[in-house]
Amino acid sequence: MKALSWPCNLVLASKDRQSSSEYRIDNCQVQVRYLSGDAETDWRTLTQDELRRHFALNTPVAHWLRRRPA
Repeated sequence: MKALSWPCNLVLASKDRQSSSEYRIDNCQVQVRYLSGDAETDWRTLTQDELRRHFALNTPVAHWLRRRPA
């Protein structure tokens, strides 16, 4: 996956660039939506377990969250 970071969002594109996940912080909650071709899902808030998993696995999402100002 390739990570592209904007000031407020993080986009993780698949290697073939056919799909991606976009993350944002809205009202102090981390949200995600999935993009594929011309389709996209609605934003949904990550659960505490999902956030813990990102940090435990040291994913690009965890790196992005660590770099964000408090």
